[in-house]
Formats: sequence, C-alpha cells, structure tokens
Amino acid sequence: MAASVVILTAGYILWTIQRVYLGPEYKGPHPEALTPMTRREVAIATPLLASPSCSACIPRRCFAI
Repeated sequence: MAASVVILTAGYILWTIQRVYLGPEYKGPHPEALTPMTRREVAIATPLLASPSCSACIPRRCFAI
C-alpha cells in the first residue's frame, strides 16, 4: 500500500513539474528535431548502461573486497 502511494505521488509530482515548465499543451519533441545518436554519445552511453547491468548480474565480482 505504501509503495503504491509513493509511486503515485512521484508520478503526480513529475506531471506537475512538466506542466509548470513545459505548459499544459506539450506534445513532445517534433520528429524532425530528433537526430540519431553520434559515435560520441554511444561511447558515453555504453558504459553508463553496462555498469549497472553488470553490477546487478555479477555483484560478487563487482563488489569484491
């Protein structure tokens, strides 16, 4: 019960912040404004996505002391 209240509250706060900063009629980015990821962005995103995945799959190897 408490977890569902926390999740609903977080969703409401995010929705409120979106309406305050972007306006009530925000429809998302226009398709022509979106561009494919560059090699630099892929190089930065790969370790950021792989690190949590590895630490979740093999925690003993990542956190061995």
